[in-house]
Amino acid sequence: MADQWDSLMAAAQQGWQTLQDASARLPFTIDDAAMQQIWSRVQGVAPGGAVEQSALTGLTTAGEVITGTVLVVTVLFFFLQDAERIGGFLLNWFPPRHTEKLRRTGRDTVRILGGYVRAPRRPR
Repeated sequence: MADQWDSLMAAAQQGWQTLQDASARLPFTIDDAAMQQIWSRVQGVAPGGAVEQSALTGLTTAGEVITGTVLVVTVLFFFLQDAERIGGFLLNWFPPRHTEKLRRTGRDTVRILGGYVRAPRRPR
């Protein structure tokens, strides 16, 4: 994008000149000082590559959001598919005397959090 900045500015200058020529044919006049002030603002929009940096930051953020979403969906799929096996694997890290309490805690956690996700049943 940095190598295209010169061509972008040349196109903008050409467009600006076309706009000034068209404004000369209007039934009312536009102050030349105001036009020059607007043009100087347009030229000063991106000093030092701020546009390129903003675009790169935006693309990076979008990439991170997409990657995070794909990762969450993938991990959620495997947790839903193999919850018992994953839970058993995690329980192996703890001493056997704590296994039953941790298993109960896990079941209670799934039940409670699942209650927030499930839609309430309507009475018939």
